[in-house]
Amino acid sequence: MKTIFIPCIISCLSLVLASCSDASGDRAGGVRAESVVSTALARGAMLFENDGNAVTSDTAESEGETDTPHTQSQALSQEAYRSLLERADYLFLTREYEASLAQYQAIFQAFPDDIPLEKKIARTQFALAHYADSAQTYDEIPYRELSLREREQYILALLYTENSRLPDVLDALEMPADKDAYFRTMHLCLSSIHNCVVSIRSYTGTGASMNALQTILDTYDELSDDIQYRNVLLAGAILQNTIYSVSGNLAEEIISSRPDYQIALKIGGHSYYRLGNYRKARDFFHRLYVLDPKNTEVSYLLGMSHFHLGDPVTSNLYLNTAILNGYTPKTALERQLIHNYHEIGDTKSMMKVFAYLLDEEDATPNDYRIAVWTALEERILSKASKWARNGIKRFPEDAGLYALSARIEYEKGRMNEAKRELYRAFSLDRHEPLALLVRANIFIHEGKSKEARLMLERVIRYDENGFFADTARDRLAHERFAIERETAAWKHEETPSANTGTKINTDESTSSEY
Repeated sequence: MKTIFIPCIISCLSLVLASCSDASGDRAGGVRAESVVSTALARGAMLFENDGNAVTSDTAESEGETDTPHTQSQALSQEAYRSLLERADYLFLTREYEASLAQYQAIFQAFPDDIPLEKKIARTQFALAHYADSAQTYDEIPYRELSLREREQYILALLYTENSRLPDVLDALEMPADKDAYFRTMHLCLSSIHNCVVSIRSYTGTGASMNALQTILDTYDELSDDIQYRNVLLAGAILQNTIYSVSGNLAEEIISSRPDYQIALKIGGHSYYRLGNYRKARDFFHRLYVLDPKNTEVSYLLGMSHFHLGDPVTSNLYLNTAILNGYTPKTALERQLIHNYHEIGDTKSMMKVFAYLLDEEDATPNDYRIAVWTALEERILSKASKWARNGIKRFPEDAGLYALSARIEYEKGRMNEAKRELYRAFSLDRHEPLALLVRANIFIHEGKSKEARLMLERVIRYDENGFFADTARDRLAHERFAIERETAAWKHEETPSANTGTKINTDESTSSEY
């Protein structure tokens, strides 16, 4: 079974969830954009609402940042710099963090003294839950260059990795007094609930976050004489403030005394999931599942934990349980199931779930692009054609769908129809990589190798780090032989698929290889 690629034209516009570090707060869970079938999942129900004080990974540009590089590289022009940076920023905004990070790091090789760019790298590493890497990157940036928001994210990265250097970094950062006290207290809270409570009670300042925690300690006796109830309230408030390492540690201490305390298990599961510690998250959620097997959120997050641990079969078991019990949005689970079925090589089930997904009211252009691409890779041309038509009908302004439609027509040997679809794609986006690549193939078919080379070079220029650029480079690497040979072959063949010898699951002959 062929690998399903998610190239640049398949930009994850449907991504509504960042990596596990996303601190937006109203839903938990999610997957990284590295998933090859864009397993972008809708947010699972979060235990607590964010109070707006947390540092989020997808914030706007930090104050004072500019896109102007500090040094000029001979290898990369200013125009190219800005073009690549805009693309990387777009990838970040659409939560394609892996691709965004790769783009930022590639630019940074040419502009190693660009501090705003380095800050973008640290921010993206944080969004990917690469907290140790994020902290290391922040270490390399002069403290005076960091905004308050960036300093807070730096400290969070240290907290999430339980880094003992945190107090020394706080000394150097010169944070406002209330934030300094709060982060020092959270660092101390990593050691035990007792030390955490003592530190919170001793605070005499006016910081809102610390005062809120003090209120919990001062009033819990009025609500219950259960000491673990107080501890759960405290751990929950800390989870709400996105200090996941602390809330996770407190939850572990609570369940060591009360193993079946469901709210503590839930806090621990969410905390470790957000930290990217999926093994611990799985253990917490499994204990919850045993206690409450009908809980769709628990089934979903347990399935996602198994997915992150490289076990798609078990992941599907829990995800299907969640969907049978009414988990919403269904699109979230359907996208993940598609990825898992791809991983285990179950093409039939994968295509079946695609059909369900595309019928959903909240299906996105990206869902259609991936479905069409996958059908082409699986040689199921009839489904690819149907889904491309339906996608264009629902999303007529999407250039990627027209490019895919052009590829379908090209593979049918219908060059005029392919050119028509390309015209529509280019009218929406003249740099559409797949459209450029299909145009290059048509030039080859027409015996115009010079024009084909120019088109392939454009693919590389506009999709520098993408799948289509790699395909174009492969073509150009063998240009002297492959292109001319294929051009000559076209003169003796009536359709692109005539010489492939590949069986296609449709009554129309085609080839999905360029």
